[in-house]
Amino acid sequence: MSGGRGASAAETAVEACERAIRRALLAGDYAPGERLPPERAFAETLGVNRTTLRAALGRLASARLLAVRQGSGYLVQDYREVAGLELLPDLAELQRERGESIGPMVAELLEVRRRIAVMALEKIASRATAKTLDTSGIEAAVGHFAKLAAEGATLDQLAEGDLGVTAAVLEATGSPVLGLILNPVSFVVRELEPLRQAIYREPAGIALGHQMLLAWLAEPQLSAIPMVVSELQRRDAATAELVSRS
Repeated sequence: MSGGRGASAAETAVEACERAIRRALLAGDYAPGERLPPERAFAETLGVNRTTLRAALGRLASARLLAVRQGSGYLVQDYREVAGLELLPDLAELQRERGESIGPMVAELLEVRRRIAVMALEKIASRATAKTLDTSGIEAAVGHFAKLAAEGATLDQLAEGDLGVTAAVLEATGSPVLGLILNPVSFVVRELEPLRQAIYREPAGIALGHQMLLAWLAEPQLSAIPMVVSELQRRDAATAELVSRS
């Protein structure tokens, strides 16, 4: 069974089997609409028992990568039509294995994050006008990240602290839609190791960006949003460039 993203000693047989099949689907080993091999033969190919295989296939069907057809077994779905951003870490790893840069993919992902940030800040500005804005959660999250940065926290701790700031900003918008939209982006940041390393290479710079956010929150005007986003854009460009060179 081939290795892949995030493999570890703690990974269960079902998780390893699921990952191997998912990677095969993304690599195009099985075309959309194609039926997977018979269960017994497929289990032997993967080196697992049929119980493990069934559990893995069930997970992939729940993720919409496979469709179950009565009497036909599992049919491959076109992941480009049914899946979401949760596949980006696997796709990125496949590109890197082929010697292809994931810089453009990362740049697009970060642009999506910036556009969501603009929407969030606009929503916050409107709530400030309506006197319904509470920024205490953002201030607490920013303070927590600053403490992590000053103490030389681990990459995982920095990522969680920064994503905590993002979560607090989204909470302040009062919009469940924006939170649900950004959740897949946050998932990729957690899972894609080269991206996390690039984003959190200089935590002091991120802390400075947070301070700019707090300064804007003191008087949240729509006209000042481009200034806040420009700092994020500058850091995103540097992050994408660093990932391209890795």
